[in-house]
Amino acid sequence: MCANVLTKDEVGNYIFHYLLLFGNISNQGRFVDLSKTKERREIVLNQMILVGRLTHDITVEKNKEKDIPQENKKYAIISLAIPRSFKNSEGVYDTDFIDCYAFDNIAMNTSEYCHKGDIVGVKGRIQRIDSTSELQLIAEKVTFLSSKSPEE
Repeated sequence: MCANVLTKDEVGNYIFHYLLLFGNISNQGRFVDLSKTKERREIVLNQMILVGRLTHDITVEKNKEKDIPQENKKYAIISLAIPRSFKNSEGVYDTDFIDCYAFDNIAMNTSEYCHKGDIVGVKGRIQRIDSTSELQLIAEKVTFLSSKSPEE
Protein backbone atom coordinates (compact mmCIF):
# COMPACT_ATOMS: atom_id res chain seq x y z
CA MET A 1 0.00 0.00 0.00
CA CYS A 2 1.30 3.44 -0.94
CA ALA A 3 2.37 5.60 2.04
CA ASN A 4 0.25 8.61 1.07
CA VAL A 5 -3.07 6.77 0.70
CA LEU A 6 -5.55 7.33 3.53
CA THR A 7 -7.38 4.41 5.07
CA LYS A 8 -11.18 4.48 5.13
CA ASP A 9 -11.11 5.09 8.90
CA GLU A 10 -8.79 8.09 8.49
CA VAL A 11 -10.96 9.56 5.74
CA GLY A 12 -14.13 9.02 7.79
CA ASN A 13 -12.53 10.66 10.82
CA TYR A 14 -11.41 13.68 8.79
CA ILE A 15 -14.81 14.05 7.14
CA PHE A 16 -16.61 13.83 10.50
CA HIS A 17 -14.41 16.54 12.01
CA TYR A 18 -14.73 18.68 8.90
CA LEU A 19 -18.52 18.41 8.95
CA LEU A 20 -18.49 19.19 12.64
CA LEU A 21 -16.61 22.42 11.87
CA PHE A 22 -18.46 23.52 8.74
CA GLY A 23 -21.44 21.37 7.98
CA ASN A 24 -24.85 20.46 9.23
CA ILE A 25 -23.75 18.06 11.94
CA SER A 26 -24.29 18.60 15.65
CA ASN A 27 -21.63 18.00 18.30
CA GLN A 28 -23.42 14.79 19.35
CA GLY A 29 -22.58 13.27 15.95
CA ARG A 30 -26.12 13.43 14.57
CA PHE A 31 -27.04 15.27 11.40
CA VAL A 32 -29.27 18.29 11.89
CA ASP A 33 -32.57 18.06 9.99
CA LEU A 34 -32.74 21.41 8.18
CA SER A 35 -36.30 20.69 7.01
CA LYS A 36 -37.67 21.02 10.57
CA THR A 37 -36.71 24.64 11.03
CA LYS A 38 -39.47 27.21 11.60
CA GLU A 39 -38.62 29.14 8.47
CA ARG A 40 -39.42 27.17 5.32
CA ARG A 41 -37.36 28.23 2.33
CA GLU A 42 -35.82 26.73 -0.72
CA ILE A 43 -32.17 25.92 -0.19
CA VAL A 44 -29.84 26.17 -3.18
CA LEU A 45 -26.28 25.29 -2.38
CA ASN A 46 -23.02 25.64 -4.31
CA GLN A 47 -20.54 24.08 -1.94
CA MET A 48 -17.74 21.53 -2.10
CA ILE A 49 -15.66 19.89 0.59
CA LEU A 50 -12.45 18.13 -0.41
CA VAL A 51 -9.96 16.32 1.82
CA GLY A 52 -6.63 15.28 0.34
CA ARG A 53 -2.86 15.61 0.32
CA LEU A 54 -1.06 18.60 -1.17
CA THR A 55 0.84 17.61 -4.30
CA HIS A 56 3.37 20.45 -4.06
CA ASP A 57 4.39 23.41 -1.92
CA ILE A 58 2.13 26.39 -2.50
CA THR A 59 3.40 29.65 -3.96
CA VAL A 60 1.44 32.90 -3.89
CA GLU A 61 1.36 35.08 -7.01
CA LYS A 62 -0.26 38.34 -8.08
CA ASN A 63 -3.20 37.72 -10.43
CA LYS A 64 -3.00 39.50 -13.78
CA GLU A 65 -4.66 36.86 -15.92
CA LYS A 66 -8.21 37.19 -17.21
CA ASP A 67 -8.94 33.46 -16.94
CA ILE A 68 -8.58 33.48 -13.14
CA PRO A 69 -11.35 35.13 -11.10
CA GLN A 70 -10.76 38.18 -8.87
CA GLU A 71 -8.26 40.07 -11.01
CA ASN A 72 -5.37 41.96 -9.31
CA LYS A 73 -5.47 39.91 -6.11
CA LYS A 74 -2.91 37.51 -4.64
CA TYR A 75 -3.74 33.90 -5.36
CA ALA A 76 -2.41 30.38 -4.98
CA ILE A 77 -3.35 27.14 -6.67
CA ILE A 78 -3.90 24.37 -4.15
CA SER A 79 -3.43 20.99 -5.85
CA LEU A 80 -4.90 18.04 -3.95
CA ALA A 81 -4.38 14.32 -4.49
CA ILE A 82 -7.58 12.56 -3.47
CA PRO A 83 -7.77 8.76 -3.60
CA ARG A 84 -11.03 7.26 -4.80
CA SER A 85 -12.99 5.07 -2.41
CA PHE A 86 -13.18 2.14 -4.84
CA LYS A 87 -10.73 0.05 -6.83
CA ASN A 88 -10.44 0.07 -10.61
CA SER A 89 -10.56 -3.03 -12.82
CA GLU A 90 -6.92 -3.87 -11.94
CA GLY A 91 -7.70 -3.77 -8.21
CA VAL A 92 -5.88 -0.48 -7.56
CA TYR A 93 -7.25 2.71 -5.99
CA ASP A 94 -7.10 5.55 -8.54
CA THR A 95 -6.23 9.06 -7.40
CA ASP A 96 -7.83 12.29 -8.62
CA PHE A 97 -5.71 15.44 -8.81
CA ILE A 98 -7.85 18.54 -8.26
CA ASP A 99 -6.77 22.21 -8.40
CA CYS A 100 -8.46 24.85 -6.23
CA TYR A 101 -7.88 28.60 -6.32
CA ALA A 102 -7.31 30.42 -3.00
CA PHE A 103 -7.12 34.21 -2.72
CA ASP A 104 -5.57 36.82 -0.40
CA ASN A 105 -5.26 35.72 3.26
CA ILE A 106 -6.35 32.16 2.56
CA ALA A 107 -3.58 31.83 -0.04
CA MET A 108 -0.98 33.47 2.21
CA ASN A 109 -1.78 31.35 5.28
CA THR A 110 -1.97 28.12 3.31
CA SER A 111 1.40 28.75 1.66
CA GLU A 112 2.99 29.56 5.02
CA TYR A 113 1.68 26.66 7.11
CA CYS A 114 0.95 23.82 4.66
CA HIS A 115 3.55 21.90 2.67
CA LYS A 116 3.76 19.09 0.15
CA GLY A 117 2.29 15.87 1.54
CA ASP A 118 0.19 17.54 4.26
CA ILE A 119 -3.48 16.59 4.52
CA VAL A 120 -5.81 19.59 4.21
CA GLY A 121 -9.53 20.12 3.98
CA VAL A 122 -10.85 22.65 1.48
CA LYS A 123 -14.33 24.13 1.70
CA GLY A 124 -15.40 26.28 -1.23
CA ARG A 125 -17.57 26.78 -4.26
CA ILE A 126 -17.59 26.02 -7.96
CA GLN A 127 -17.77 28.91 -10.40
CA ARG A 128 -17.34 29.84 -14.03
CA ILE A 129 -16.08 33.27 -15.13
CA ASP A 130 -18.08 33.30 -18.35
CA SER A 131 -20.04 30.85 -20.46
CA THR A 132 -16.96 29.73 -22.43
CA SER A 133 -14.56 29.14 -19.53
CA GLU A 134 -14.03 25.96 -17.54
CA LEU A 135 -15.43 25.37 -14.07
CA GLN A 136 -13.10 26.53 -11.32
CA LEU A 137 -13.00 25.51 -7.66
CA ILE A 138 -12.64 28.51 -5.33
CA ALA A 139 -11.40 27.81 -1.79
CA GLU A 140 -13.29 29.76 0.88
CA LYS A 141 -11.69 27.99 3.86
CA VAL A 142 -8.66 25.73 4.15
CA THR A 143 -8.19 23.59 7.25
CA PHE A 144 -4.86 22.03 8.14
CA LEU A 145 -5.64 18.43 9.18
CA SER A 146 -2.25 16.73 9.55
CA SER A 147 1.32 16.93 8.37
CA LYS A 148 3.24 14.25 6.56
CA SER A 149 5.18 12.16 9.06
CA PRO A 150 8.99 12.11 8.59
CA GLU A 151 9.15 8.40 7.68
CA GLU A 152 6.73 8.82 4.73
